[in-house]
Amino acid sequence: MPSIVIPAHNEEAVIERCLRSVLLEPRPDDLEVIVVCNGCSDETARIAGNFDPIITVIETDVPSKSNALNLGDEAATRFPRMYLDADIELMPGALSETLRTIDGNIHAAAPRPVFDTSGASIAVRMFYKAWEQVPYFNDSMIGSGVYALSEQGRSRFDRFPDIIADDGFVRLQFESSERRCTGGSGFIVRTPLRLDKLVSIKSRVLAGTDELHREFPELAGREETSRSAGIGTVLARPHLWPCFAVYAWTKRSIRRRVTRKARSGRLAQWDRDDTSRAG
Repeated sequence: MPSIVIPAHNEEAVIERCLRSVLLEPRPDDLEVIVVCNGCSDETARIAGNFDPIITVIETDVPSKSNALNLGDEAATRFPRMYLDADIELMPGALSETLRTIDGNIHAAAPRPVFDTSGASIAVRMFYKAWEQVPYFNDSMIGSGVYALSEQGRSRFDRFPDIIADDGFVRLQFESSERRCTGGSGFIVRTPLRLDKLVSIKSRVLAGTDELHREFPELAGREETSRSAGIGTVLARPHLWPCFAVYAWTKRSIRRRVTRKARSGRLAQWDRDDTSRAG
């Protein structure tokens, strides 16, 4: 009896693509889809409401993803429960495979991201090629905009906290043995087209991780990957050294940007890349 909660802030360009991917495969008779339009000033609510009768649209003036997730949870009645960003496009079979993975001791599951770098610069393509090799990417990662929880898994925490890294907060509620990436169908992530846009959005991710570790230090200890493991990955793949050089330079640029924003008090500013949001 699955439920899907989709927070959406001004996503008129992509919400139809997201919903189409959710409803593309044969749907369970009792599927529940809830789109929470948070602080929208565009046509997101109208598009979602007209897409399919199965979809329930909730509108709120508060432009907060965490608030939208909590409103969606209050309206949802079923489990497993999937949380899905509005710019995510599930590949055929990803929904059913992810929901089937929630079983026994597995309380959190997600499809694996597939990066679409079409039209992206060489530097952006090299960054993602390197990122796919690092231990974090292969360490039972869940999140990156989509994950599903069992009822028991959702009971690990009360409400979604008002932080940037909601995905990271959820992932660290579980030991690696309790979460799993599916082995088959994944979901499409359309990457930024330019490296400066990549640095911009990844700066928000890093700021969110810093905030998560600061606000919930007890969860930080559950991070399992290490820098030494990452170095071993680099050394073992000489043909990827140029990609790792771009990756390392980009990560340093991201850290510098976050430091500058923190000093200027602009850390909460939302960095959004519209080059990857064509419908």
